[in-house]
Amino acid sequence: MSCRGGPAEGVALWLRKRWAEWLTVIATSLLVPLELYELVRRATALKTVGLTVNILIVFYLVRVVRGKGRAPMNAGRPPHHRTRRP
Repeated sequence: MSCRGGPAEGVALWLRKRWAEWLTVIATSLLVPLELYELVRRATALKTVGLTVNILIVFYLVRVVRGKGRAPMNAGRPPHHRTRRP
């Protein structure tokens, strides 16, 4: 993933902010029309592969982000704090 959203998006993703995940999906999907235009303008095998991969990435991201809505983002992870032993 590139830094299209800048440092704020990167930090928000690191902090597991939900809005940053959706922003990443939107930013990635915005490339599809441009790649489609380039493919129609002059079709090559490389452009076809690039468009296909980008569409698959968008579908994957949507599936992952939507799936996270069903369970807490930190489900199954141990707590970050230490507990005192008696």
